[in-house]
Amino acid sequence: MQKFFVIFLLYILFLVQLCFFVHFHFQNQVPNLILISLLFFIFFEKPEENFSFLIAALGGLFSDIFSSSFLGIQILIFFLLTFLLKQVVKTIHKLHIFWFLSFLISSLIFTNTLSYFIYDFPFFHITSFSLHWGEIFSIPEILYNLIFGTVSFYLFLFARKYVLETSRKF
Repeated sequence: MQKFFVIFLLYILFLVQLCFFVHFHFQNQVPNLILISLLFFIFFEKPEENFSFLIAALGGLFSDIFSSSFLGIQILIFFLLTFLLKQVVKTIHKLHIFWFLSFLISSLIFTNTLSYFIYDFPFFHITSFSLHWGEIFSIPEILYNLIFGTVSFYLFLFARKYVLETSRKF
């Protein structure tokens, strides 16, 4: 039941990202709520659990369904990102906001780089190759996601500390 609620919440977050935050864009960038929620599951679940891979698959599926790209590209990118970050989380013993924000920045750059090369690969010519750094290292996208990532990180910690502790008392 709890996993079904998480999947439903992920779908709601994606709809909010597509329908609501489009109207509050910052230089044509919207926060990537799917990536932020995926990082929460990678960051806060136990290293031996693998529920974040299901979140990566569903988040990638939602991203692929509502985009004009090939089905499965975002799923593979999110799977690879989840695998790499879970390996890093296993080695880090004390997780705090610095690690979460550095994971968020590196994840944005990683997904943008892979998406850029995958989507532009059919148009790749060795003689006229030009790399558009603005699509990979988009400063407005990084800043917008950092703001939402920071606020949601502290809201999550607040909810985990106070809401879960008060519900356990009853």
